[in-house]
Amino acid sequence: VSNTLVVTGEFLGYLGLARFVGKRSPQVHNYLVLAAFLTIQLYFIFVRPNLAARNLNVSLGLLVMSLQCAWLALHQARGDMRRMTRLVGLAFSVFCLVSVVRIFVDLAKAPTSNDFFRTGAYDTILLMIYQMLLILLTFSLALMINQRLLREIQAQEEKFTKAFRLSPYAITL
Repeated sequence: VSNTLVVTGEFLGYLGLARFVGKRSPQVHNYLVLAAFLTIQLYFIFVRPNLAARNLNVSLGLLVMSLQCAWLALHQARGDMRRMTRLVGLAFSVFCLVSVVRIFVDLAKAPTSNDFFRTGAYDTILLMIYQMLLILLTFSLALMINQRLLREIQAQEEKFTKAFRLSPYAITL
C-alpha cells in the first residue's frame, strides 16, 4: 500500500505542478502507468512474493513520474515561470538520478532476502536519501509557491499605486 501511495502521490504532485504552470493535458497514459504499477505490485506481493521485483517496480514508477515532473518544471513551464520552477525541477531530476542508480544496482546485485525488515545497509541508505529528497522537494515547492505569491502581490501593489497616482482625487488631495 505504501509504495502505491508514494507513486500515486507523485502523480498527484505532477497534476498540481501542471496546474501551477498552466499546462493541463489528458492523463490517460499516467492512469495506465498507475494501473500497471499496481498490478505488478499486487502480483509480486500475493502471487509470487519478491521484494527485489517490488523495489524495481517502485523505482520504475518513481522514475516515470519524476521524469515527467522534471520535464514539466524545467522545459514546459513558460519562461517567466521557469525561474520559479527551476529548484523543483532539479529536485525531481535528482529523484530520477537516484531511481536510475537504484534500478541498475537492483538489477546487478542478487537479492539477499525477501524480507523487507532484513535488508542491508544499501536499502537503509537509499530510504534515507529518498527522505532527504522529499524534504528538499517540500522546501522547493514552498519556495516556488511563495515566489508566485510575492509576484502576484507586487503586481497588485503596482496596479493600485498607478490607480492612486493617476486618480484626479489623489491630485486634489
